[in-house]
Amino acid sequence: RSPSRGLGDVYKRQAQLSSQIDNSGIPGDTATINSSILFEDQIVIVNPIIEVNLESGVSLVSSAFKNITTGEVVNGVIEYSSNGTRIVFTPDFNLASNFEYEIKTKVSLNLMYDDGELLQNHRVVGVESNLSGSVNDEFQQSSLTQGITIESANTSNLIVSEIDLSNDLSELWFG
Repeated sequence: RSPSRGLGDVYKRQAQLSSQIDNSGIPGDTATINSSILFEDQIVIVNPIIEVNLESGVSLVSSAFKNITTGEVVNGVIEYSSNGTRIVFTPDFNLASNFEYEIKTKVSLNLMYDDGELLQNHRVVGVESNLSGSVNDEFQQSSLTQGITIESANTSNLIVSEIDLSNDLSELWFG
């Protein structure tokens, strides 16, 4: 067995991930990552595990794994850390090539990393999707990483981006 073989490997291409992503935005924007599982052969992935890993700098809004053919939706288990967020889906069904599957994740772009430090302008935050499972009694894995560029200098979406201090503040508060 070759350790480099995987679900998306050229040597034995079985299945792979394909993704569409909103690849840039400003703090306060919502970005959507749509990942699909593409099958090259007539196969079944037994005991599949699907993961979505979000780097620090974006906040999870929602994430779901869906069998598009049947409409069945699997919610994931969410794990938060100072390095980002991990969502793990463990469907109670095998993945078969005669069905269509999608992982849809929405994130909010932040001004700061999860530890409170400001993001540098034009920071690229990674979004990684992984699929693993057994095909013909052999463990295989496919991974896809993409990035979202955050224009953190543009704070126009934030509730308070600047305040006009030329007016008497007492009139603002007390009318």
